[in-house]
Amino acid sequence: MKTGFKLIIASLLIFGVVCGSASAISSVSNLNASDTGTIWINWTWDNPTENFSHVSVYIDGTFEDNVTTEYY
Repeated sequence: MKTGFKLIIASLLIFGVVCGSASAISSVSNLNASDTGTIWINWTWDNPTENFSHVSVYIDGTFEDNVTTEYY
């Protein structure tokens, strides 16, 4: 009998969208995998501070969601 586990390998692309400024994209900071399970990762970060709209989350190149929270 095998005892197994799943290895989570995922690339995460995440950036903040800024409204009403000369630059359209602003980076989040302090990106961390704050907790992990056998099939999930809880990502946390700090949102940009000025003119912030939302964060676009892509996992393995696939768009997942736009969020205003500092986690996904």
